[in-house]
Amino acid sequence: MGLRKKFFLLVILVVIIPSVVMGIMSYLLTKQILKEKYEVLIRENTVYIAGIIDHEYIQVESISDYFFSNEWVIKKITNSNLFEDHYERIRTDQRLTQVFNSFITFNIFNAFEVFYMSGYYGDDFWYRIGSDFVSKKAIHERVGDFRDDRIRKLTYKGIQTSLDQTLAGQQVLAYNRILVDKDYENIGFLYFEIDPSYFGNMLKNNTKVSDTVFTLLDDQYNIIYSYDESLIGKPYHDDTLGPIHVNIALNNGWHLISDSSTVNINAEYKAFFYIIILTTLCTFLLSSTILWFITKKVVGPIKQLVETMDKAVSSDSLEMVYYYSHDEIGRLTDSFNKMTVRVRESREKEIQKDKTIKELDYKALQSQINPHFLYNTLNTISWMAQMQKAYTIKDMIDQLWKMLRKVSKGSEISNLKDEVELIQSFCKIQQIKYNGKFELQLDIDEKYYGTSCPKFILQPIVENAIFHGIEPKKGTGVIIISVSGHDNMMTIEISDNGIGMSAKQVKEVLDKSHHIYGKKGFNNIGIINVHERLQLLYGKKYGLSIESTVDEGTTVVIRIPMNYPLNEGGEHV
Repeated sequence: MGLRKKFFLLVILVVIIPSVVMGIMSYLLTKQILKEKYEVLIRENTVYIAGIIDHEYIQVESISDYFFSNEWVIKKITNSNLFEDHYERIRTDQRLTQVFNSFITFNIFNAFEVFYMSGYYGDDFWYRIGSDFVSKKAIHERVGDFRDDRIRKLTYKGIQTSLDQTLAGQQVLAYNRILVDKDYENIGFLYFEIDPSYFGNMLKNNTKVSDTVFTLLDDQYNIIYSYDESLIGKPYHDDTLGPIHVNIALNNGWHLISDSSTVNINAEYKAFFYIIILTTLCTFLLSSTILWFITKKVVGPIKQLVETMDKAVSSDSLEMVYYYSHDEIGRLTDSFNKMTVRVRESREKEIQKDKTIKELDYKALQSQINPHFLYNTLNTISWMAQMQKAYTIKDMIDQLWKMLRKVSKGSEISNLKDEVELIQSFCKIQQIKYNGKFELQLDIDEKYYGTSCPKFILQPIVENAIFHGIEPKKGTGVIIISVSGHDNMMTIEISDNGIGMSAKQVKEVLDKSHHIYGKKGFNNIGIINVHERLQLLYGKKYGLSIESTVDEGTTVVIRIPMNYPLNEGGEHV
């Protein structure tokens, strides 16, 4: 991951994520606070309206209290029309009318639909409506027999169908109360009806929250008022509760219920949510803009330094980085430039040192060939001389002479033909030594014989094939040398059907750190020397590669360029 991406990730972790978390927490907290305040507002509004209804109901009770023992009421309902003076009756009716008119200032009094008083032995009194539209019999049936009734408070008869024929079956609140004389004896009753829409208008006019629905219930949980007028007079069921439900009990046993949806508060939630989203986006854009300029200033030089380092690793190109500053990046760039200079100097010294070592190794190999080999050869000649009366000695000496003659040539560069002849002489000596233990086979087109190549690139490989591959093998073996060419590259394959090597052994053969000299006759120094000489002369894509399978054999592949240019001394340019 690049440094700039890490900066962005850091900003997301340090700025954006905390902002989002804080925004979510703020949203949830604000949502809870708004909901609580909304619930408090609805409850306060419901309590306020409940107080108004309580006040109105107290006025109803006050009106009934007034008539409970009023002298004009007593006079009216205790005197029979047969015995009362006509003028006195008129005077009494006028006084009662004045009394009723005095209650017009009570708003609730205007909601009275029927007002009727009746005495046991006296007259009846109607207010607003007469007996032409209301049946006295129906009133008495609804009130019932109350002569021995000692409950003299206002009695709620429930939600009833109005006895006023002009109201066409409208639902009303029915009340009656016992009337008494000065001796507190029952003398009659009072009956009146109240229009429940009066309370409905009161609820509508005092509602402070638009999406709140009120329901007014009596002490039997029957509906006095509902937004659905068809429900008036029916029992209340709480299966349609709103998200915010408030139930307030009134002093007279009634209940005022408010059900509110969350439409208004949801709109506030949504607005606040959009504010949080906008704030978060603005924070992200602002942080990204600031980070862009910071990374351009800070990461730019670091990126240039990294690209230069990557280029140095991939292509061995050591370039300087030009950035002048007194901060940490400037110091880092200056240190890198100093290191580059030292690496250049060290690399030049190492190249020169390697070249010198290779030349010394080559000359040592050229002058000595292999002391161990010469020692074994001479021992073989001595042994043969003693055992065979010189039949094969001459042949061995001739082959050795051919080898020494080719070795003595001063030039480091030979050709494939000379290398093959050197191997043939070497193998004839080894065949005599091992009594025909192996056979050498050549699969080489003559057109490749003139191809130039360094000296002694085949002998160390064939030697190890004999000593390490064929010699430990039961029975005889075969060494095959084949040559092919393609795309100006000559490929030489030296294969044997010896005991082979494991993958670990193959890896160690070309590893400088694993010198396997004298171990069962195996010597990897010569092979490594050949490999490094070829790469030093021709480049990294040339040299040796080894493929081997245990108990099946080994193949060493040599790759060198064809038609490589030579100087006047016969050496590669």
